[in-house]
Amino acid sequence: MKKITGWAVASTMIVILEACTTKVTDTSDGGTSSGSAGSTGSAGSTGSGGSGTGGSGGSSGDGGGVCMASASASACETCAFAKCMTEVCDCKGVSGCNDGLDEYLKCIAALEGGDMKTCAEGFVSTAAAGAAKADTFAQCMEDKNCLAPCQGRDGGPRF
Repeated sequence: MKKITGWAVASTMIVILEACTTKVTDTSDGGTSSGSAGSTGSAGSTGSGGSGTGGSGGSSGDGGGVCMASASASACETCAFAKCMTEVCDCKGVSGCNDGLDEYLKCIAALEGGDMKTCAEGFVSTAAAGAAKADTFAQCMEDKNCLAPCQGRDGGPRF
């Protein structure tokens, strides 16, 4: 009876295990699979600009303000800003150069038969720490032919 009971228990266990197993049926085509693609996300929004104030060009000595001709600009100053703006603004940013700028422009306007080099030499020699800027500005004024406008020979005012 022990053997029959053992076989009965074993048979029952097999039936129970048979009921608990899951049968897997493979219907794949050898490893490839298909499916729909995921959806694409929308683009993020762009940020807005920061706040604050921006500066504009100008010489370093005037707090970052705009470098421009004076309201009562002479013909010579007008030529300087029209043809040598970078150089004149650089000069205005250095005290030694800026201090002698008006005298230099007046010297050019008052020349009677002389050349601009005479005025440039005096300007550069008194510019102290701004001598290099004064020299660059004076060279530009000569290269850009500001002598005629400074002296009113172009039909404009002399001073």
